[in-house]
Amino acid sequence: MIGVVTFLGGTLAWYSGAIEKRYAAQRDFGHLKRNQENISREVGELFKEQDRRFDQLEKENAEIKSLLMSALTRFSGDSISAIMRKRDEG
Repeated sequence: MIGVVTFLGGTLAWYSGAIEKRYAAQRDFGHLKRNQENISREVGELFKEQDRRFDQLEKENAEIKSLLMSALTRFSGDSISAIMRKRDEG
């Protein structure tokens, strides 16, 4: 009788441990999945921000280039096309 009770108690303890272990594994997997989704979302946001900054730098570069060409035209007295021809020839 004692052996049967001990066996049933051990089986019950093993079964409850297995269920608890499965629940913990599912919970950990859920946490990992949410963390991965958060990381993916943040990386996407970083790429969007980087793209926006490069667009802004490209725009500012074009503005600086046009200002520089305007200043060269004003100081040299040549037209922009003449300056470009000199650059291509030299």
